[in-house]
Amino acid sequence: MLPEIVEAVGDKLTVLFDSGIRTGVDIIKALSLGAKAVLVGRPAIYGLSVGGKVSFMAAILGWNGANYE
Repeated sequence: MLPEIVEAVGDKLTVLFDSGIRTGVDIIKALSLGAKAVLVGRPAIYGLSVGGKVSFMAAILGWNGANYE
């Protein structure tokens, strides 16, 4: 559905994606489908509140068990 929206609005609007983003793969998918930017508030806040910078990076990038520092 996102590609159809991007095509319909053309250059008239900037398409931002803000729904269902959980990992970095989701970000790549949304950008690949035509979104100009992706809003990632919830995963970032969850990761930051649980374990600071390391958990923030894990939430956004979808990494598990690696050293992010």
